This record gives sequence, structure tokens and C-alpha cells, in this order.
Amino acid sequence: MAVKGKAAKPAAPKEDKGGDDKPRKPRLDAEATIKILVEENPKREGSKTFERFKLYRNGMTVKQALEKGVTSADIRYDVEHEYIKLTA
Repeated sequence: MAVKGKAAKPAAPKEDKGGDDKPRKPRLDAEATIKILVEENPKREGSKTFERFKLYRNGMTVKQALEKGVTSADIRYDVEHEYIKLTA
């Protein structure tokens, strides 16, 4: 039994968007050591980032910081703003 209406068209090839609009950020080296460069917590007191910044300890690795609750975005931001430094 035939169905009335338009015949199915073959699927058009999908355009490869690939997400290449933004360059990917390099992965953080899990074994890199953190050195705190500021004397006081630069984050707004009472904020979640203030609490996460308090988790940093000189000499801890990126992996240890992430395990304590610091996010990779926190680490990248803090390096970019020279609040901390990572050493291999």
C-alpha cells in the first residue's frame, strides 16, 4: 500500500560544525605545582570563588587542588590574573 505525499529525500550531508569557532584551551598539567602569588585572597568575600581560592596551598599539585574542589576554570583564571603560578 502506497502512502500519498512527498517521497522521502535522502539525507543531506551534515555540515561539520566541529566547534572550531573557539580555540580549545590546553589541558592543565595535573602534576604542575601551584605557587600563590598574592598575600590576600583577591576574590569577593562570601563568594564561592573566595571559598575555593582558600583551598590553594603552596606546593600542592593541580590534581590535588581539583580534588579539593577548585575548578579548572578557577585555576586558568587565577593564572591569567597572576594570583597563582604553575610550575612543572
